[in-house]
Amino acid sequence: MTAASLPGSCRGASGRPGLFLPGIKVALLAFLAISARSAFGAALPELLSQARETCRKHPDSVRALDRLAALELRSYRTTHAAESIAAAETAVDRALAKDSSDFDARRFRLAIRLTNHEFAEVEREGALLLAERPRDGDVLGMIADAQMESGRYPEAIETIQRMVDLRPGLPSYSRVSYAREIHGDLAGALDAMDLAVAAGDPSDAEGLSWCLARSGLLAWKLGRIDDAFRRFESARRLFPQSPYAWEGIGFVAQARGDLPAAARAFERAFEAVPWPQYAVERSEVAMAAGHPDEARRWQSIVRAIERLSEEAGRFNRVLALYESDFGDPARGLAMARGELASRKDVSGWDAYAWALYRSGNAAEAAAAERNAVAFGTEDPMLDARAGIVFEAAGDLDAARLHLSRALRANPAFHLLRAAEARARLARLDPAAELASRTSR
Repeated sequence: MTAASLPGSCRGASGRPGLFLPGIKVALLAFLAISARSAFGAALPELLSQARETCRKHPDSVRALDRLAALELRSYRTTHAAESIAAAETAVDRALAKDSSDFDARRFRLAIRLTNHEFAEVEREGALLLAERPRDGDVLGMIADAQMESGRYPEAIETIQRMVDLRPGLPSYSRVSYAREIHGDLAGALDAMDLAVAAGDPSDAEGLSWCLARSGLLAWKLGRIDDAFRRFESARRLFPQSPYAWEGIGFVAQARGDLPAAARAFERAFEAVPWPQYAVERSEVAMAAGHPDEARRWQSIVRAIERLSEEAGRFNRVLALYESDFGDPARGLAMARGELASRKDVSGWDAYAWALYRSGNAAEAAAAERNAVAFGTEDPMLDARAGIVFEAAGDLDAARLHLSRALRANPAFHLLRAAEARARLARLDPAAELASRTSR
């Protein structure tokens, strides 16, 4: 089965008609869901408080512990707070100590393992759960995520296909979108994500906002800047704490040359969730604006996050890329290699290839980069790095191909890397570089 066979907008493998909804009015959908946003956000803390009190009064109730775990996981999805995952794990452990066969607790444990990047365990334990309940869409979705994150794309596509055939909806269509994106079908990925939005529950503000922001990123990669901005704005209005929406708004502001607006957007993303990529993006804006002190301040924040990540025993490809570019390339390579041990997906191979290149290993970098581009993924940053790596390794045809692709759809894809890609392409293929400047 290929990614093209995934029924992003037409039919599943069974031939059952899908939900073909061209021209979805995403802004209208966001407007209709706004009324549910406040209730969603306000109800969760109250529900958590009630669930904790119930567990205190009934410490032996597996059902109460399951409910608490479900709410803590829902809280994590909204806030990305580490304490929510820890609380969910405690509730799951207590429930399984009472009843080791409890299906819900085992399913919640699967979600925790997925969050912790324990992808092999997710597949193994997920298979056991599916043997009991073959039609459980949540378990199928987590298995698909683990397969995608570990680079097991053929297996993931089969799992996603099974999801769509069992229950077309936001969880299945959003995964169809990601599979199509990885395999280079950005337009098909956007169609599938629009289906996910249309099939979503208007009361789930965070979930719908994520899909809208993701659709904005796809439009961004396609060079549809104004469309991307509308989608990011819809995501922000629906769920103002969304870091994905604010990051996308920052991307658009950069492309439009509004560096102060980009800086504010990346700061809002970081305030929502202190992930390193937002601090890196904020430091890059400061560098581009000629504010070195400000850039150093944000770089120090990245360093602090890096220390915390190291102490937790977790590597992050964003930090590996940052270290390779702005710190110790040998350390960046070690981090990227550690990340690749469990995440052999497109991004994992790309980060490893870039770290090898920055460490002076061009031939090895090109070999790793070929794994990253093997599926035809079209992503301007991926293509830019691939072009630079292939040029260094002497594969000039591949370098021209990927540098051209990086600049073709969205010539303003990055403040720093786009200029480097343009300069390299001008040297390798002046006609292609000129075409990239006049294509918009």
